[in-house]
Amino acid sequence: PGIWPVAVMGLENAPGESSIDEYGPGSGLSVYPNPARDKLRITSEESVESISVINVVGSTIRHYKNVRGNDHVISLDGIEPGIYFLEVLSTDKQKQIRRFVKR
Repeated sequence: PGIWPVAVMGLENAPGESSIDEYGPGSGLSVYPNPARDKLRITSEESVESISVINVVGSTIRHYKNVRGNDHVISLDGIEPGIYFLEVLSTDKQKQIRRFVKR
């Protein structure tokens, strides 16, 4: 009876809660508000070339290209509540990924 722990070789601890601080100072990319309802704002120190919204199974559900600039607002209309990822590609081809929650 009861719960017995099972040792699994090579298994690491699960990550803690997500926050802006996990990317450290100077990461240059902010995504807010998080969680979000209608709109999501993306600000970057680098000029952005494209933004993709990716669901938890890895499918791209939205893609914005040629979005030049450092400050963008994207609509979340038509996106179901859940956990998603933003893939942001800068004009110098640096890729950053952020997790966000759609309420």
